[in-house]
Amino acid sequence: MIDERKLKIKIGVVKRTTKEFDMYKEEVITETARYEALVSEKHARAGQQKAVLAESKGMVENTFLRLERGLVDLKKAIDEAKDDPVLTLSATYAEAVALVPETETKLAEEE
Repeated sequence: MIDERKLKIKIGVVKRTTKEFDMYKEEVITETARYEALVSEKHARAGQQKAVLAESKGMVENTFLRLERGLVDLKKAIDEAKDDPVLTLSATYAEAVALVPETETKLAEEE
């Protein structure tokens, strides 16, 4: 059985991972621009910048997978919470239910 505290933790994981995902996507855009600028200037640091860009892209993939796992865990927690009439009336439960379609939309846009 899940309690409100555990449900809040699951919500926090999804929110935090969503923020990280957005941050890494922005970082990839920034690092791509830097890399392209260095390549156009034929700068010696272009190779290093390419490695930084590859690492940022890897973090986007990693965060995407963590977000998917967090969403699955949140859905399981919501299913468990359905059996608790007090918890289903709480603001935490409503927040969790509202967060699922938002996150699913974000994941669908990225696939």
